[in-house]
Amino acid sequence: MTRTHTLVTLTFVLGLLHTSSTAQQLASPTSFPTGHLTRSQLAGMKNTTRTLIQLVHDYIATDACDPTWHGDYFAGRSASGPLLKFGAQCSFFTLEHAASKKAELLLLANDLGPLFGHVAINGNDYLTTRAAITRRNGCLYFELPQNAETSGHGLATSFWLVTADSSRLPYLPVTRREWLLEIRKQLSGDTNSIAAEWRRKITVRPAAEQEAEKQRQLRVLQTLYSGTDLQVRTNLYLQSFVSDEAYLRRQINTATALHRSTLRTIDSLLHSDPADLKRPTYLSEETTAVLSGTDLAHRSSGPGQAAAALSFHGFADSRPGAILLVRPNPAATDPYLSEEKPQFLLLGWRFDPTDPLAASLDGRLHDNLDGRELKQLLGK
Repeated sequence: MTRTHTLVTLTFVLGLLHTSSTAQQLASPTSFPTGHLTRSQLAGMKNTTRTLIQLVHDYIATDACDPTWHGDYFAGRSASGPLLKFGAQCSFFTLEHAASKKAELLLLANDLGPLFGHVAINGNDYLTTRAAITRRNGCLYFELPQNAETSGHGLATSFWLVTADSSRLPYLPVTRREWLLEIRKQLSGDTNSIAAEWRRKITVRPAAEQEAEKQRQLRVLQTLYSGTDLQVRTNLYLQSFVSDEAYLRRQINTATALHRSTLRTIDSLLHSDPADLKRPTYLSEETTAVLSGTDLAHRSSGPGQAAAALSFHGFADSRPGAILLVRPNPAATDPYLSEEKPQFLLLGWRFDPTDPLAASLDGRLHDNLDGRELKQLLGK
């Protein structure tokens, strides 16, 4: 088999890892630092990345591939604490179809970004994942459902999370109780806001003024009708008469009916067995779809978060596509280590199962990846 059959581009990146490189850009092996990094930080990141690449290269090496790399470095902070994010990305293409990516390998230090989605409720940001979580190769293994929406046109996607201590992960599941209390705060605040808005719209007159208006209307009826007609119309008017206070209550109750119904559901769940309330939170796709549309640039409640709270009608543990809610765990990192030191590693793998070469690479990676070996890089 010729070594030029497959082109493999390996891209070093620090931060968001949303870079792309053409074949022309990959012609030069030069790396360019971006952002404020000290010499020692950059040197440490490069050394760690080189070692990580060498290890993973040995796991997946095959004569069918001829890898080249290009590096871009810039300073980016981790959501898990004041850590610098860095890593490498390797994309596999065939020379015959250079625009058709067959597989992609992602190596990250101090960054969980590609593993989790984001949602917000009551002004608080949370992380989500729909991956099935098991243990494989000596570390946590996340396997995403294989569909176009989550994996990209039928590609299979999985991640390995390497941590120094399996009992101290860089994320924590959000308990049912925590989630219910946040949703209750969101809905209570929204209900109060709606009521306040209606109170601004509707003027409640003094009782004497309302009574005087009612009597004026009754006198008008007396000038227009008599006998049975007057009695019928008077009864109809009195039956339909609504005080300003009652009209305001009616409008508020109508506008907040769904809020109050959802609050009753939440209050019922909050009275569940305490052990159940400590369980991790799994949400439906419908709820998280609404939450994912909120503007995370503003840490405050908004219409999207209100809609998401209203869409909650219970937990989705047993439903297909249930989504786990988690939050960063800053306590899992060592504050005495310098910020460029890797405190956890994330390896992401995406490939086309229908492509023989990609499937072969997948088999080699799953057979050879050694989490214990990768763990030796942490803190160094």
